[in-house]
This record gives sequence, structure tokens and C-alpha cells, in this order.
Amino acid sequence: MIQAEPIAVEQRIAFGDCDIVGIVYTGRLLNYGVEAIDEFYKQVVGRGWFEFCTDHKLATPFVNVTVDFRKPATPRDKLICHVAPTRLGRTSIVFSVIGKQNDAICFEGSYTCVFTSMDTLEKQAPPDWLAKAIAPWVG
Repeated sequence: MIQAEPIAVEQRIAFGDCDIVGIVYTGRLLNYGVEAIDEFYKQVVGRGWFEFCTDHKLATPFVNVTVDFRKPATPRDKLICHVAPTRLGRTSIVFSVIGKQNDAICFEGSYTCVFTSMDTLEKQAPPDWLAKAIAPWVG
């Protein structure tokens, strides 16, 4: 099976997301990754985190996030986040997010979420509809 390509999500960096030097605040870069994952779900699964929570009582809290910062990002150019799941476990999913400006890598992150029932707060297997939708990325 051929693995699907990451989804490219364009992010607009606002001036207010930057420090006095004009580079994006570190925490904001993490959030761009989170927003890119939500957009991945919307494009691939047809629903995002809001619908997961409200319509399916499914939460996906982060249990681990690691990010390496390579180059400062600024509002001068668009930030393109390339996002794809890299692993689907029995109760978790790992996403890779690579943020680029002008083809230069600004950050690389690994975001791990656990599928959790909002009713019981217990971890659970991913729903079949979600696992099937992301299968082209994780095999």
C-alpha cells in the first residue's frame, strides 16, 4: 500500500503572534500545529475536534508533544504546516507536523493524542469511521 502524502495547511501569522523582534512566539507555533491537525481531520475525516466532542462524545487530549525549532517564523510569509498521522495505536494517534516558510523548515513536531470517552474519561479504541479514513496515512 502506498502511503498518502501529508496535508498542507496554510496558516496566516498575525503581527500579534510575534514578539518585539518580529518572530512568532514559541507557544503560538505549537498552536499552529494543533490547528493543522484539526484541519487534517476536517479534510480527511469530514469533521474536526468540535464535532468529535459534541456529536460523538470523543475527546483526543494530548499526552505528549515534542517540537524542534529550526528557523524563526515571521508574519512576512505564509506558514505552511504539513500534517499527517504517522502511527495509529490501539488507543492513540501520533501526528507529524512540519511548519515551513518559503520551503525552509521552521519547526518539526510530534503530537500524540489518546482517544478518550467524554462520558467515562477512559481511553478507548478509535472509532472505525476514523480509523478507516486515516488508513491511507498509517497503513
